[in-house]
Amino acid sequence: MSQTHLKERHAEHPARGAAAVERAARDQGVADGLIEKIEDFAREKPLTFGLYAFGIGFVLGWKLKPW
Repeated sequence: MSQTHLKERHAEHPARGAAAVERAARDQGVADGLIEKIEDFAREKPLTFGLYAFGIGFVLGWKLKPW
């Protein structure tokens, strides 16, 4: 969410308080930073990233199979 969107939501729900808006903005910044680090890792080590993605997909598919 952008800062302006958060401010608009705060205006709609003033009971949430400014602390909640700041916390949401900080959490968004943390998520953006994590995504950037994952993208950088994928660019630096594409084979390793691909193997991790394959392994995670394999385990999730195995554990979440419908039967």
